[in-house]
Amino acid sequence: MDIQENYSCYDGYNGSIACAVAECKFNEKTNKYCTLRKIQVVKHEALAKDSKCTDCGSFMKLQ
Repeated sequence: MDIQENYSCYDGYNGSIACAVAECKFNEKTNKYCTLRKIQVVKHEALAKDSKCTDCGSFMKLQ
């Protein structure tokens, strides 16, 4: 999936998606919010029992 095409970025940040992952390409460092319009939350366990079983599937490593 091409995140930038499908989840086009805001010029600033999305105040509805807080994000403290400074290593992400879409993190707005000053205010700690995501710059994407929406994100994809994914699970990495067969049955998600708590937040530790989920991740932001829209994460892209900062270059």
